[in-house]
Amino acid sequence: MEFKTLVRTGTRAAQPLPGNAVQCFYRVDDESNIIEFSDGITWIAYSPAPSGLALVQYKLITVHATTVTFSGLDGNTDGVYLFNARILNKSGGNTKYVMRPNGATTNLSSNFSYSAVASVNQTTWALSSNTADCSNNNWINIKAQVWAKCDPSSVASIRMYQADIGIATTTPAAARAVIAGVWNESTTNIESFDWVGANADAIGAGSEIALYKYTQG
Repeated sequence: MEFKTLVRTGTRAAQPLPGNAVQCFYRVDDESNIIEFSDGITWIAYSPAPSGLALVQYKLITVHATTVTFSGLDGNTDGVYLFNARILNKSGGNTKYVMRPNGATTNLSSNFSYSAVASVNQTTWALSSNTADCSNNNWINIKAQVWAKCDPSSVASIRMYQADIGIATTTPAAARAVIAGVWNESTTNIESFDWVGANADAIGAGSEIALYKYTQG
C-alpha cells in the first residue's frame, strides 16, 4: 500500500516504511514533532533538530507508593535532565525523599541548605532533610536538574545535581530550601532514577513527577 497524502503525522512506531510513503512528509509526534521526508528508500531529516525541553516520562501516581522509577534512560546521550515534581505525603507522619541514579545508595553526597537552620551534609541525593521534611497530608514541590553524562568530550566526569525545594502546608505556610550534590562515579551510564520516600506511602495518589531532557539544535 502506498500513501498518497503529502503530510502525515503519528508516533515513531506508527511511521510507515519509506517505500510505502514516497514523496511524503511525516511529523514524528513523540519526538518533539520533528519532520522527515521519504525518498522511497529512507526517511530523511527535513526539519532542524529541536532545541529546548522535551518530555521523557510523566508519572501520575494513582495508588500510594514508596518508590517511583524512571527507566529506559540514556544519560550519556541525553546529557542533562530536569525533574519537576509535586508530591503529596500520605505516609501518616513526617517523611523525607531521596533520588537514586541507577538505584545507587553509595558514593552519593549532598548539601541541604534551609534558611531557618544550618546547612546539612548528607550521604544521599537528598530531596529533603530532617530539618525540612514534609509532614503528613502536605505537599512538597521539587525541581531538580541532573548533569548525567559520565564522559562529556571523552573526559571522565562525576555526575552532579541541584534542586530547589518548596514545602507547603495548609496554614498557609511554606518553607524553601536548595540542595546540591554529586555521585562520585564516572564510568556507568545513567539508565534509571528511583525517587524514594523514607516511609511507606510517602508518594501519595495525586502526586506528579515529570522528567524532561534538554535537547540541542
